[in-house]
Amino acid sequence: EEEIRKQKEHIEEIHKDLTDSVNYAKRLQSSALPDRKLLYEHFNESFIVFKPKDVVSGDFYWFVKVLDSFVVTVADCTGHGVPGAFMSMISMTLLKEIVINEYITQPDVILRKLRKEIIIAFKQTGASGEPKDGMDISLCSINLKTLEMQWSGANNPLYIIQTVASQPFELKEIKPDKMPVAYYEKMDKFTLHELKLNKGDIIYLASDGYQDQFGGRNGKKFLSKRFKELLLKTCPDMSQQVKSMKEQEEILDKTIESWMHGYETKYEQTDDITVMGIKI
Repeated sequence: EEEIRKQKEHIEEIHKDLTDSVNYAKRLQSSALPDRKLLYEHFNESFIVFKPKDVVSGDFYWFVKVLDSFVVTVADCTGHGVPGAFMSMISMTLLKEIVINEYITQPDVILRKLRKEIIIAFKQTGASGEPKDGMDISLCSINLKTLEMQWSGANNPLYIIQTVASQPFELKEIKPDKMPVAYYEKMDKFTLHELKLNKGDIIYLASDGYQDQFGGRNGKKFLSKRFKELLLKTCPDMSQQVKSMKEQEEILDKTIESWMHGYETKYEQTDDITVMGIKI
């Protein structure tokens, strides 16, 4: 019995050390994420739903104002938990280097440079059996004066609701390039998409965590069709009572929580979840 008690204490000690370490890592990761005040300062109607699967996250969001451009991104690094968090910290550092230090705000160029730096940082050669570290990302640059937007995506799309007067609202999905920001068999240039935004338009950047979550009555994935319908249905200008982006954030949060836990079978969160909405 004494032996069992000692083992139990030893295991509890290891568990406490690990928990303390991961919680400290969470503090470090949180301090590396940009201050949301900056986002609200330029787009007071905006939100971020950020739900890591574990304590620390392989998803991250990042934004910065450079001259007249507001560069904003949501990225999903390989893995979640501690490995994903390492990857996200390195990626944020590389983004700062490219966007802030080099004044580069054109999304396709940012992604090409980011891919090059990740290949160097992780010594990727494409050899078989090599870990496929990298990220899927949706990145846009909005000119705050002209409201012209440039966007590029690697595996993750951009959703946009345009509020054209007298026309019914519709949600457009701009498809990404089907390749990650990493060493890959296809390493073409990233496509640059250019759009003119109008006041009242809403853009959404997201990782695939929301739509890939299992739950509901039959334990199925949420899926992108349902996700897009939810964005449109809860869009701040769609309903008769004009909702705010804050309310939409709450609806998105509650919907995925009840999808996971609101039925007989409770489902664990399968991946990090990040959704960012910005109303122009």
